[in-house]
Amino acid sequence: DLVAVEDVAVTVTHGGYLKRTAVDTYRRQSRGGKGRIGMGTRTEDFVEYFLVASTHAYLLVFTNMGRVYWLKIYEIPDASTTGKGKNVSNLINLQPDESVKAFLAVKDFVPDTHVVMVTRHGVIKKCELTEFDNPMSRGIIALGLDEGDELIAARLSSGSDLIFLGSHEGQAIKFQETQVRAMGRPARGVRAMDLEEGDYIVGAEVVREDALMLDRK
Repeated sequence: DLVAVEDVAVTVTHGGYLKRTAVDTYRRQSRGGKGRIGMGTRTEDFVEYFLVASTHAYLLVFTNMGRVYWLKIYEIPDASTTGKGKNVSNLINLQPDESVKAFLAVKDFVPDTHVVMVTRHGVIKKCELTEFDNPMSRGIIALGLDEGDELIAARLSSGSDLIFLGSHEGQAIKFQETQVRAMGRPARGVRAMDLEEGDYIVGAEVVREDALMLDRK
């Protein structure tokens, strides 16, 4: 009750540093403007994730080991545009060799909203968002993983979207989300894409029927 309800910009670097900044800090500029510094980083680091959420929303943090942790947005350090924030390992209790792979901002754990998770070896799993409404400081299992596999992406979906997957060797697939049934948290998931030997999934997105995809080299 003591935390004001406001929208903030959350930035996360590749090295795992998080911070929140009031949206009003980024004043509007005309096209062609110089812009302003959004976050300070070390020489070898760079901003990898950016999202806008309410201070009273949850930030779901998914790791390569298929676990999910919770943070209240207001628990993320409030820093100036030039500050780098605090490392995620100081905010949640990551296990040894565990690294963060995805962030989802969630205001309410409502029915009919899903979390779609994809692994490096082409396995996909869909869960009801309500499966993640019981926060625990040590995190919980979001999906079971095969030996040598890891989670690479997690996205929110409406239950009737399209799933787009892309592989390291340039292969891609798009299919209806309805082809993947919702499962409980401990389940492994199902095969989403057959991969050639040595190939692996590098990206996954939830898209609309008329959406455009931007390829990043």
